[in-house]
Amino acid sequence: MKKKLFVLFIAVIFITINGCQTKEKESKKSSESNDLVAELLKGEILENTNAVNAVNSNYNLTEPISGQATYVVKEDQKIPVELEAGNKNSPTSVSNNITAQKNINDKPIIVPETEQLTVITPKKGSFIKIGNDTIGQKVAPRKFLKLTLAVFTSSKKAKYIDFNVYAVPKNGEVNFAGYYLIGYGKNIEVINNQSQFTKYWNGNNTDGTFIVEGKYNIYLYYKIKDTDGNIISQDGRFWGRSQNYYLKLN
Repeated sequence: MKKKLFVLFIAVIFITINGCQTKEKESKKSSESNDLVAELLKGEILENTNAVNAVNSNYNLTEPISGQATYVVKEDQKIPVELEAGNKNSPTSVSNNITAQKNINDKPIIVPETEQLTVITPKKGSFIKIGNDTIGQKVAPRKFLKLTLAVFTSSKKAKYIDFNVYAVPKNGEVNFAGYYLIGYGKNIEVINNQSQFTKYWNGNNTDGTFIVEGKYNIYLYYKIKDTDGNIISQDGRFWGRSQNYYLKLN
């Protein structure tokens, strides 16, 4: 009986020891497996970390465009320039050298001297034109003739001119009476050293009365005045400067 108990005790111890060893082996195997898994995970994590670092480190890098080469242009290098659209000629070269601009031959623009204008002395005197400016023209209540009278002056003070036009009987003397006054213009402005007075006459005077029929010449009497109305000079003349010029008043 004792012997059986001893054998049983020995068996229990053996089983216990064996079980402990088995657990130790399994624990060891489990530990080794865990270590292997940890190593694998660590490697994967490191690999992913390197990949992320690689992406982050290359984030700002730009890859060269496919099919295009990178050129480094030197200062003196000539760059081909493309011509305008539609021009199929070969492109020209433009120098990128800044110092080449110094070789441009800038020539000053020569402006020809302005020719001196010929100074024209203003005319002096007067001018009279009646109709077609021929002798013997007819005037009647229903037939008007155009009388054009002008005065020229060289005076810088001249500002206004008074015109007084008279009908003078042929071979007669000038009569300044109102009966023979056929037109007048007062304070006609001087422009470009001249002043002009125009009237259409049909044989009546300034009062509206038709003067006696006959042959008449036209006489102009004028006064040149300054800005204040003071008379600078005065003069008179016949149409054609002769009594031989006349109009027929019917």
